Amino acid sequence: MLSHLRIGEEAGSPLIAKGEADLIIGFEPGESVRALPFLKKDGVVVTSSRPVMPVSAMIGASVYDDKAMIAYLKENIQNLVIVDAAAAEETLGSARTLNTVLLGAALRSGGLDILSLSDITSAIEEKVAERFRELNLKALAWGMEEH
Repeated sequence: MLSHLRIGEEAGSPLIAKGEADLIIGFEPGESVRALPFLKKDGVVVTSSRPVMPVSAMIGASVYDDKAMIAYLKENIQNLVIVDAAAAEETLGSARTLNTVLLGAALRSGGLDILSLSDITSAIEEKVAERFRELNLKALAWGMEEH
């Protein structure tokens, strides 16, 4: 749980027990559904709407229905934010900023209360290569807006 986050040398295992995650951020609907057993009762799910079909579905060994995954999330998760990845990509001109868009949406959702906008902005300014900074800051802001 985020309330038990330890940083640096005091950090323990990165694993979160089932039913204890405050927040799930999924890069695609199926990933978010697979992670649901780890979400606590009143937790938040932030997910991209863009499906990423698993290889098993591509070769016909399984079925992947992204619309069913989204419907399942809508029916079962009270605190759900679905990010339109296609709209973000079109607006920002890059699909490579989805992680930052999702981070902005997580901030907007209230599920990432251990970090502030200032914390994340500072991290982008310190850690992201200068040529990508402005785009990532725009992606963060886009994710924080409701679309």
